[in-house]
Amino acid sequence: MADSLRVDSLRADSVMSQVVKFSPEDIEVDWANKEIPVDKGGQKPELVTLLEAFNKVWPTEAVDVLLDCAKDQKFTEKMNEETGGAIVMDRKNGYAEVVQGDAPGDNMSAAVWGRKDGDLLFIVNIVRPDKENAEKTQQAICAYDYNPATGTLTPERNAIIRFRQTAGMTTDYKLPREGKDISIVERDKDFKGTFHIFVWDGQYFSKETTISEEKLAKSLNGTWTCHEEGKPQLTFTITNDAETYCGITDCNIDGITEYEAAANAYDGFLHLYEVSAAEEANTYPAIKCKFRLLKNGNLQGSYYLRSDEGQELKGEMTLQKENTLRQYAE
Repeated sequence: MADSLRVDSLRADSVMSQVVKFSPEDIEVDWANKEIPVDKGGQKPELVTLLEAFNKVWPTEAVDVLLDCAKDQKFTEKMNEETGGAIVMDRKNGYAEVVQGDAPGDNMSAAVWGRKDGDLLFIVNIVRPDKENAEKTQQAICAYDYNPATGTLTPERNAIIRFRQTAGMTTDYKLPREGKDISIVERDKDFKGTFHIFVWDGQYFSKETTISEEKLAKSLNGTWTCHEEGKPQLTFTITNDAETYCGITDCNIDGITEYEAAANAYDGFLHLYEVSAAEEANTYPAIKCKFRLLKNGNLQGSYYLRSDEGQELKGEMTLQKENTLRQYAE
């Protein structure tokens, strides 16, 4: 398969493939004991630069794949529909990901946060799935503080010490491509899920909220509206049928549907995005939102809306749940 995302096909001729690779299990044992110098890191190195430094000390097949693609400065994303795999290098949002899907090989994700003290927090997660027994999946999640004055990545175990794994549960760390908060999805032997959301305060993940998958689904059902002055008067209805969400949005609350959006809450956040495929993406309506359920019952998060005339609206908003469902014109 010519465009396969499999590690061996992408790296067959690479010199880096001759270097001994570390397993997630190897990395997890010793990562916190080694500082990592960042060559030409400067004041605010890009995520690619931090991953290159990490991969020199802890080389892995998954990061090799990503860095190979990232040599092209215009590269952002590559999908493989046959395997369900993907490679993502989102420089703007400081996020990277390699997902093998049905193909063999390690998965990885990485993200970077700017800190209030001027440093950076860099987190990388390496996973070797065991498709036969999820409890045998190997995982290493590593956190570092980057100090511009020293150009060094210093292990910071305290940054992730609260990301505990519950005995008897499988754990999936979801680093953010949009937003700053981290979610951890835990599932028991019956695949029942619990979401742990760790909220970023500019320096640390200072708050944790926990909710079961079942309770989240019930809480999201209904009609949500933004009443904030100066914000789009976004309204959407969430329904849940066999764990499949859908959202119908009415941006100006005139009873006419502007967007028919798919929705999911796979990581504990509510994601809304346009369903219909557009032949010309820049001229068709679009919606992309990510909201977190607050303890007071409201939704809060980011929105992006694009009209069929090409007007773009984006920012942060809070939505309240209406007492009754709205009726929408066909």
